[in-house]
Amino acid sequence: LAKPAGSTVAAAPKPVVKPAPKPASKWVSESGTFVPDFAINVRSAPNTSAGIVATYNKGQSVRYDSYYNDGRYVWIHYKSYSGHDRYMVCRENGTAWGSFS
Repeated sequence: LAKPAGSTVAAAPKPVVKPAPKPASKWVSESGTFVPDFAINVRSAPNTSAGIVATYNKGQSVRYDSYYNDGRYVWIHYKSYSGHDRYMVCRENGTAWGSFS
C-alpha cells in the first residue's frame, strides 16, 4: 500500500539483547594441604583425559587453593612454581584418596 505524502512510519523497536548470565563457578575457594595415600597424577585440566604433567607419590604433600566436585571426582587446584594451573583428584565417589589438613 502506498503511504500518504508527509506521513512517517515508525520503525519497529529493536529487541533488547541481554548478555547471557555467567555460569556460577563450581570451584570452591579453600586453602589446605593434601597428602595422597598412593601415587596420583597431576593434570593440566580437571579432566581424566587431560595431559599428565606430574605425579605426587604416597606421603608427598601438596598445598591447594580450591576444589571442584564434578559428581564423581573431587579435584583440587594449585599453581605450579612456573605459574601454571594444576589439578589432581583427591576423592572418588566420596572416598578420599589421602588425608587433608
